[in-house]
Amino acid sequence: MSRTIEAIMAHLVRAAEQPVAPTYKINPIACCQTRLKTIFGNAQWKVRLEKIESTRKRLISTAGILILLVLPQGALAGDKANPGDEKALQEQNEAFVAAFNRGDIKAVAEAYAPDADFLSAQGQRVKGRDALEKYFAKRFAESKGLKLQHSDSSIRFLKPDVAIADGTWEITGRPEGNPARGHYTAILMKRDGQWLIVYDRPMVPVQPPKP
Repeated sequence: MSRTIEAIMAHLVRAAEQPVAPTYKINPIACCQTRLKTIFGNAQWKVRLEKIESTRKRLISTAGILILLVLPQGALAGDKANPGDEKALQEQNEAFVAAFNRGDIKAVAEAYAPDADFLSAQGQRVKGRDALEKYFAKRFAESKGLKLQHSDSSIRFLKPDVAIADGTWEITGRPEGNPARGHYTAILMKRDGQWLIVYDRPMVPVQPPKP
């Protein structure tokens, strides 16, 4: 029994005399690489790391796109629109209404781009400036003395050369049963220094059913 105790004590003394192992900082990336080498081999772990890096870059790119999408449009196109373009669009709107009210079909049609897309409040779709001129000519022939008014108009720039115009429209002199008032949304593009309507949607709000 005494020999056993002496042997244990001798072992403890030798252990106490051993130098303390130095402390090392662990590099998680190096550990991961070493682990991948062990699992997949030297060639395969490099391929795995390349795939991981490629995925990381795609995620960063996707996150950047999402951030751009949720940013306010003003942050992308500038907090302030070009005053000259904003004034030009206001004048273009006023000129359009004036041309409509004097029955100048040619001037009304020329406010649209050659490839314009128009959907009337009655649901008739017209594409192209030439087709729009014929459309307006027919409408003016059916109803003399049509008068247009735009109100609550607003302009929002998506890009320096692309803008959205919103507002309320009202036409007097239409035959009974035709829409006389509604909302409009138009997209305008600046081409060769001139703002033209490329997309026009005069809409009529859906009326709730009567109780």
